[in-house]
Amino acid sequence: MTMFLQCIAILVILSSIIPFIIKGYPLETPIFIHEKFVNYTFVSVPREPKTPLQFALLKMAISNWIMSSNQSRVILIINQMEFDVNHSLYDQITSEFGSDRLIYQNSLKSNRNNIPYINNWFKSAISTTPFNILTLINADILLPPGWAETIRQIIEIFGETAFVTGYRLNFDIENYSYILNKSFNDFNFTEYAYSCNHSEYSFRGMDFFTFLNHPGSDFFKTIPPFIMGKYEWDNWLIGKMNQLYQTVTLGPNYRTYHINHPSTANKRLTEYSVYNKRLRLMHYTPTSDNEHTKWSVVNRSMIISLDRKTVLSMN
Repeated sequence: MTMFLQCIAILVILSSIIPFIIKGYPLETPIFIHEKFVNYTFVSVPREPKTPLQFALLKMAISNWIMSSNQSRVILIINQMEFDVNHSLYDQITSEFGSDRLIYQNSLKSNRNNIPYINNWFKSAISTTPFNILTLINADILLPPGWAETIRQIIEIFGETAFVTGYRLNFDIENYSYILNKSFNDFNFTEYAYSCNHSEYSFRGMDFFTFLNHPGSDFFKTIPPFIMGKYEWDNWLIGKMNQLYQTVTLGPNYRTYHINHPSTANKRLTEYSVYNKRLRLMHYTPTSDNEHTKWSVVNRSMIISLDRKTVLSMN
C-alpha cells in the first residue's frame, strides 16, 4: 500500500512539472499601421437567458453598451438554435435603439461541456469587426458614463498600440421587479448601481478588453485556447500585452459595474481552472493586472506611466 501511495504521489508531481517543460507555439508579433476607426463594437458570449430576470439583466447590459455612444453596436456570439429563438430580445433592442445595433453571430468552438475557448472569442471578434474600436466584454458588465469618450481619447494618444482594461465595482440587485419589462434607453445605470449594495473588487479582476482592430490584430488569433469564464487567462493576457502593446487601465476611480457577482468558494480548484493554469504555464509570460499596466488614467484628465515619470494630458 505504501509503495502504491508513493507511485501516486510521483504521478501528481510529474503532472505539475510537465507544463513547465513543454514548449508552446510562438505567438505572432503585431504590426501596427494607421487606420481610422468607424465605430465601437462590443462582442460578448452570453448564456442563454432562461428566466424573465435573466432576460432583463442581459437586456440591461446590451442597452448600456449601445448607449455608450451614437456609434455603438453589439455582437452576441450565440447558438442561434437555442438563443432568443423567438427574437424577443432582438426585437426589443431594435425597437428601442434602431436596426443594426444588435447582431447575432454563430456560436464558438467549445469543449465537451460546451464551454467556449478564449482564442476563438478573439478570433471571431476580429474577423467580424475590421477597423473598429473593439471591446470584448463579459455579459454582466455595465459601463460608466463617458466611457466611450475616454476610450476615444486613449486611442487618439496611443493609436493601434492601445490595449485598455479596467477595475470593476460589484453590485447586487435586490428589487428585481424594478428592472423587469423595463426600457433602459433613459436609464441612469451609475445611480442605480450605487443605490444597490455594492463593493469594490480586487485590482486582479478585469472584465473588458478594448483595442483598435487592425491587420496587426492577427496576434490575438494565436492566443492559447484558455477556457472562458475561468481564472488565469485574463492576467496572462495583460502580462503578454505589456510586452507588445501600450496597456492602459481606466483606474480605480472609474470602474465598470458588475451585476450580481456571486462569491463561490474554491472556484480556483475546478478542473477547468487547473486546465487554464497549466496552459498559462505552458505559454509562460509574467502575469499582470490593473496595478501593473504600463499606463493608468487618473481622474479622466491625464494618463500616467507605471513609473510615474511620464504624464500625458487628455482632452
